Amino acid sequence: MKAFLQGKMVAILAMALILVLAGCGGDKEATGDKGKSETPEESGTTDSTASISDEELVDSISLYNESAKSKEEIQQEHTSAVTIVVKRSEQQKTPTKTDLDNQQYRDFVIGAATDLEGLSEAERKAVGDYAKDVADYDNKEKNKQIEELRDKATKEGLTPGEKAELINLLPAKDSVPLKQDKVDPEHNGDTGVDKNKAPGSNSPDQDKATEEESGESSHPPAAENGTDNPDQQSPSDEGSANDGQEEPASEGENNEQEQQEPPANGEEEAEEQQPPAPEEENKDEEGNGENGTDQDGSEEQPPVEEEKPADDGMKEANGYDRAKARDYAYQWWNSRNNEQYGFYSRERDCVDCWYDCTNFTSQAMVAGGLVQWKSDPWWYYSDTKPSYAWGLANSQYKHLQQRAEPANSLSELKVGDIVHADINGDGHINHSAIITKIELGQIYVTQHTTDRKDAPLSTWFWNGYNVFGWKMGTADNTSR
Repeated sequence: MKAFLQGKMVAILAMALILVLAGCGGDKEATGDKGKSETPEESGTTDSTASISDEELVDSISLYNESAKSKEEIQQEHTSAVTIVVKRSEQQKTPTKTDLDNQQYRDFVIGAATDLEGLSEAERKAVGDYAKDVADYDNKEKNKQIEELRDKATKEGLTPGEKAELINLLPAKDSVPLKQDKVDPEHNGDTGVDKNKAPGSNSPDQDKATEEESGESSHPPAAENGTDNPDQQSPSDEGSANDGQEEPASEGENNEQEQQEPPANGEEEAEEQQPPAPEEENKDEEGNGENGTDQDGSEEQPPVEEEKPADDGMKEANGYDRAKARDYAYQWWNSRNNEQYGFYSRERDCVDCWYDCTNFTSQAMVAGGLVQWKSDPWWYYSDTKPSYAWGLANSQYKHLQQRAEPANSLSELKVGDIVHADINGDGHINHSAIITKIELGQIYVTQHTTDRKDAPLSTWFWNGYNVFGWKMGTADNTSR
């Protein structure tokens, strides 16, 4: 019996590590060693979870809907999407075995569903539908973890750390998705709209394009996948505020990333949140020849450096600076700030091999001036271990539920606000991103997991995801 209980404890600790190192989408198998110290969030010494009895916690448990399909049936039903995912994996040089029992592969598929640019309508739908089935299949693992913790709570009781783990595993409640209405393009000062620029988004290839290559619009596949990883820390680590990113690119490289081609002649202004037609996303700019010259034979001019939207009115009364949050997202959209937030790179023993959409948005919020909270509801970075809400999309969503007002419609959102996606509508938040541009009725987000700058939010709605937004100007920004 003693050996059985010891084995049970080992299994629960292993699951805790998976949860702590997970982020945007499903759970991700850990590659690093579990944090050796217990954080305040886990210890329960100053946490409200300590006052929750095991019986109350067990009564509050709800499980996720699971897929009734086998992994073979899912993959047979989505052969075209499987092919797209395999190609993206090869292009990104992050090959994963096409096996739904492989957590890394499930994460990759769910992450691919948040980067639908460059695909035809049929391909977008195929990838989105596949990701929904994969997320349902992934729920089997989450339910297994919940049931094992519930079993332990019933038979022997949970530690404060296990209580915190269970609470963060459970589905988000009382969530109301955004209504897909029009965005008023006249709110230039409030939203960061640049009304002089046509709608569009800079893909990684566009931002890195040389002068000779400018004029083409390409949309590379997803770069990372839907999972962040928050391990938790103690409030003693006040020196850092965000985790898991690389050294910034050189100044010249950052400047190049901000360059953008002018809009194509005759391009219509978007009035509603409609995903751009695939044939228009990938066509060359009108007036440019194949060899880098204009149709009249003159040499093509280098792209003009993109002007930043006016920052007037972007500082909120609560101290949140939308312009600074946006600028941070632009600076680090395709790299990791590991020097300042190095927990995950050390834990994973790599530079950028983890999925960190929520880690990225947490860093941007801190850059915008949002105060880290080192008491319940926890949200903080530490080199020892960050809080769950720092790097888990599901936990960050629950944190903001207690801290900021939700947006009821798209028209209430501004640059610097945070958005979340529930891909299959099961109550588990799979992804987070930050709004970095609003122009001519289109909202654009910048994100990690699939590294994208100014990607249209409309593609999430187009594929039927539940989308949630938070008005960061209403966030409680007092110290805790």
